[in-house]
Amino acid sequence: MIKIYNSRLAGIVILIFFIFVSGCSSDSNDMDPTLTSDVSMSLVVDNSEPAIDDPININLSVSNAGPNTATGIEVSIPLPSGYTYIGDDAESSTSYSESTGTWTIPSLDNGSSADLAIEATVNQSGEYLIVAEVIASDNEDPDSTPNNNVSAEDDQESISVPPVIPSDVVVTTYAVVKGADGLVMDASGNLFAANYGLSSVYKIDKEKVVSTYLTNQPGAAGMAVDDQGGLYLATYNNNQIVKVSTDGSTVDVFASAVLAPIALDFDSEGNLYTNNNVNSAVTKIDADGNKTAISVDIFNNSSLTLDEEGNIYVSDYNSGKITKIDAKTNELSEFTNLSLNSGGIGFIIYSDGNFYATAIADNVIFMIDSDGNAKTIAGKAGVSGTTDGDGNQARFDRPIGIIASEDGNTLYVAQQGGSGAIRMLTGFR
Repeated sequence: MIKIYNSRLAGIVILIFFIFVSGCSSDSNDMDPTLTSDVSMSLVVDNSEPAIDDPININLSVSNAGPNTATGIEVSIPLPSGYTYIGDDAESSTSYSESTGTWTIPSLDNGSSADLAIEATVNQSGEYLIVAEVIASDNEDPDSTPNNNVSAEDDQESISVPPVIPSDVVVTTYAVVKGADGLVMDASGNLFAANYGLSSVYKIDKEKVVSTYLTNQPGAAGMAVDDQGGLYLATYNNNQIVKVSTDGSTVDVFASAVLAPIALDFDSEGNLYTNNNVNSAVTKIDADGNKTAISVDIFNNSSLTLDEEGNIYVSDYNSGKITKIDAKTNELSEFTNLSLNSGGIGFIIYSDGNFYATAIADNVIFMIDSDGNAKTIAGKAGVSGTTDGDGNQARFDRPIGIIASEDGNTLYVAQQGGSGAIRMLTGFR
């Protein structure tokens, strides 16, 4: 039996007993549940291919998928050394510190988002990887942990935007000839452009004056010029090769029953060659018009060219493969296989130790060395346009015909899309 010796002590005991009983009898459901907020982010830039010193906007968006309002959010997004800070535009009620690289979001309701735009210029050198991560949040996140540097979680994003280094290649617009196809240049520097759809050939003189040179040539395609200055034209729809006098006044059939001819090229002995499109063959035509068929393992062959040893190179329109036919044995071997996104090799040419090819659907120009190593010298794969500039900035719209100047230092490219301009390339070697 507990005896209470005085009223003061009795009061203390009663108080302790009340506290003990109250604590033991309280319902755990009355406690505040843990607050949960699913915070995620996205990170993009407005210019993925900036030049050196170009401005870019780095756009960061943080979203809350709830169920509770997120509070105390801090996002780390410091600018690495490859960029120079210009300014920022943080959403109202949020703030960004350029010195610490921290974006503070005091509160973010369920189903809402906050945006931050940082403007910067791209430096010539430095680190370009931008990493954004939630580093603090008052609430528990069901699928990510702040500040743990786990890139797979949805509270962290990264992007790298290095500058596009200027190319030595310069692309300019030489002349406007709509719908040009095959190209050739004579010894005087006059350029000729065939128009397949209009069955015509245009002449562009050295002053860049364009005039109609030939008409009524169905399916006018590839051309070649012999040592005497005579121009030869493949007429695809007529299955013929025609020869044009030096002044363009007369057109005679040089060879008939030549199936689907496209490209033309001469060897050192004056024999003319053409590829037979969708016929798995090449036709050799001697000076008297006698024809010899040479089999090739490419059905949809789009072009051909010869090197100084007389070896024949034939392009596959679909795959980008270029097959070499040995001049002495007619043995076939793979010379190179151009990397294409969409297919569509146009013309190929050989000039002073290098090969060049147009990619119609990819909108790029290839340069290929004598070992078959290929590189893009102008244009961007899958991007069309008519912009002049260096090789990285310039854009093409369905480039097809291509020819080199006599010294091999200038290329001329016909494009079927856009205005149909003839483009001129220099600085590629």
